[in-house]
Amino acid sequence: MKILLALCLAAFGSAGASALDFSGFVSSWKQDCTDGCALPAGEESGAASFAVDEPMNPGEARIGKFSRTYAFKTGETVSADFTVYFVCPRGAKGEPGVDSCPSRYLQVQAVLTGDARAFCAASLNPADAHPFPVMMCAGENRRRPGERLGVSLSRDDVSRPSRP
Repeated sequence: MKILLALCLAAFGSAGASALDFSGFVSSWKQDCTDGCALPAGEESGAASFAVDEPMNPGEARIGKFSRTYAFKTGETVSADFTVYFVCPRGAKGEPGVDSCPSRYLQVQAVLTGDARAFCAASLNPADAHPFPVMMCAGENRRRPGERLGVSLSRDDVSRPSRP
């Protein structure tokens, strides 16, 4: 695993500060939880991309952001603000000539506002976060108790049927 992470970091330009580009999909969905929770039902899906500069020194963090607002077919609206922190931890021990911060990680945070409110986060190593982080975030539908409104980050367009 360490070798894979080292290769990924080398591919992302660990010798000097560079931007790590992310590209994937953001989707909105509803989930009926009035009598147990059904599978989430997709509403809308679209492409998203952002870049985050790579931190090079212990205690350094770089930030990338993007937002989406979704209008659901039943009238609800949810805004999702995503912040991605690319972090080199304070106590990181670099390897001279190899990598100044081999313990980098990304924290992905999502804040939902509007007809559902929530805060969700995930901490991922670069190999798990790239080419796009994968996570879900949902809050209770403020107009319809027993229902959740949510968003997902994914690497594939979930509005298209998957193939076995």
